[in-house]
Amino acid sequence: MQRNFSISDSVAPAVWVESNNLLHTQHEKLRAEQPRPNLYAVRGSIKDAELSDIMVLGRRQR
Repeated sequence: MQRNFSISDSVAPAVWVESNNLLHTQHEKLRAEQPRPNLYAVRGSIKDAELSDIMVLGRRQR
């Protein structure tokens, strides 16, 4: 990941991904949820060094 800023190691940025399709993640600090009908989310806080390791998968229902 390339960026023109830095984030202190003491800060854990919030990750918030939403979709109309089902989402999954295997990252232990993120959780997949369904906050309301037809809305899926993956949310959590992780350290900057872990941001490049995130994988969120979505599945489009047919």
